[in-house]
Amino acid sequence: MTPSIQSLKRAVALAEQIQNLQAELASVLGSSGSGSKTSNVLVIAPSAPAKPVATNKKKKGKLSAQGLANIQAAQKARWAKVNAVSKPAQPAAKKKKGKMSAAGRAAIVAAQKLRWAKVKAEKARSAKKG
Repeated sequence: MTPSIQSLKRAVALAEQIQNLQAELASVLGSSGSGSKTSNVLVIAPSAPAKPVATNKKKKGKLSAQGLANIQAAQKARWAKVNAVSKPAQPAAKKKKGKMSAAGRAAIVAAQKLRWAKVKAEKARSAKKG
């Protein structure tokens, strides 16, 4: 991100004010006889923009071995549950066959007896002829 022209002009003006104040401070301290204190004065260059200092960074916590093992076990249990639903372990139960009513069964027995009676009658006729 590049600064705008107005912000650069403002930074140069502030840098000039800082230099004037530093010169005034040096003259005040120089008059008291302690010139060694002027070396501790901070000089800010106008070409180096100040970077914001992040002070509220949260530290990332590390996961313990036990915590990791708990997460892994829970995930394995979830996948086992999913696989158990998609792949049934037991075969499906046999479908119950329908039951025939007594009247239906009696009708079938009567029809079958009639058929056999006809077959026997035909055999008897063919035996008499031949």
